[in-house]
Amino acid sequence: MSTNRSDEGFVPLPSGEALNVDEANQTARSSVTRVVVPAGVAGVGKTTLLSEIYEKYLEGPFAEHRFAYSKTLLGFEQRAHHARVASRRLTPTTLRTPISDTRAFLHLRLAPCSGKLPPRDLLIADWPGEAFREMRDNVQTTWSHPILARADHIAFLVDGESLGHLESRQEASHEADMLIQSVLDGGIKRAAMSVVYTKWDAALAGNGSDQLDEFRSVFEDMLRRKHSGRLGELRFIRTAARPKPGTPFNRGHNLDEVLRCWLGPPRGRLLVNPTPHGVAVREFDNFRFFGQGRQQ
Repeated sequence: MSTNRSDEGFVPLPSGEALNVDEANQTARSSVTRVVVPAGVAGVGKTTLLSEIYEKYLEGPFAEHRFAYSKTLLGFEQRAHHARVASRRLTPTTLRTPISDTRAFLHLRLAPCSGKLPPRDLLIADWPGEAFREMRDNVQTTWSHPILARADHIAFLVDGESLGHLESRQEASHEADMLIQSVLDGGIKRAAMSVVYTKWDAALAGNGSDQLDEFRSVFEDMLRRKHSGRLGELRFIRTAARPKPGTPFNRGHNLDEVLRCWLGPPRGRLLVNPTPHGVAVREFDNFRFFGQGRQQ
């Protein structure tokens, strides 16, 4: 049996699975591609958000763009399957991205509905939450993900369901703040950044919903004061990708705003100058280096 070779008249086709790092880098080099990194710990709703954006394009044009192509249709379908009737599940759900999964990049090519501009490629990282927990706790781990330096947009996801409950809102907001701090301390300067609240329908149903707007306002003001010197303008978006029945939101609430944000330009030229390995960026990191036998 002859192999599938383009020089014999065959057209090589992608497997359809999510891309690994090498394939993602090749995609980013082969066309003008916007690289997006949704960042958040496990359970925050990254994969659900990506699945629902994909589902919107199965229905038709969305956020002023039409679906044009994808190298990772199977990857999207695998993530969306458990939310469909065909999965025979009683309630929609999304499987978490396994920590061992090396195929964690999804690809979309979107064509503006106006027809006045060429299609645009999106490369979206669907990394497991454990990777971001490591980044939050140790700034050095940002250097093990060089595609962060190539990112055009980093969206920090905050679990709205946790914000809606008095007993968990402080931890959820602190996790987001520390993750932003680590990414910035890791030298990521090129990407535009936003904060995306997930599960906002659940936030409004929590036992602290009557104080939610005040808490959110204080949280956003704190992030602006603390990080505006390095972040520039920080955009905040409240979403409900897959709201529960009986809530005031439609499926995919505000995901069009998220997508417009991702398709926007980065902050500027590539200014990444990563701190060399073994040099502490925050005073806290000295404890890690000293514990590994670092010489003073």
